[in-house]
Amino acid sequence: MRMRVALGAAALATILGVLAYAQETQKVPGFGTGIIKVEGTVDVGNMPLVLAHQSGEWKVTIANNPDVRVVSTPDVSVAAPAFLKKDSRYEITWSTGDREPLRVVEIAPGGWVRVDSGKRERWVNLASARSVEEVAQ
Repeated sequence: MRMRVALGAAALATILGVLAYAQETQKVPGFGTGIIKVEGTVDVGNMPLVLAHQSGEWKVTIANNPDVRVVSTPDVSVAAPAFLKKDSRYEITWSTGDREPLRVVEIAPGGWVRVDSGKRERWVNLASARSVEEVAQ
């Protein structure tokens, strides 16, 4: 019995010694070495082309929103400037900075006035004007 234990221990020590020796003398890194040394250059020139941009139409939705109803709201309108007079001439400066001479033909609610620019009559909304200046006739 002691002989079997001694032979088993000797065999185990021999196997462990061979494995330890193999790690130190292995010429090519591989499984079980634990150390890999890279020498020279590494080429990453064959990388695939990655196109990561928006393609197609996006659809955004809002889920689980409550039903909202607005009832009994009063009508709101923008009044034309109180100083406007029918058949008077004005120089209008629009929000873009363009200036335009106009003659007021009719005044309506909501900031709308029918004007004559000399070429034709049309409706304009003076609520979008930057300034309205009366011109002497």
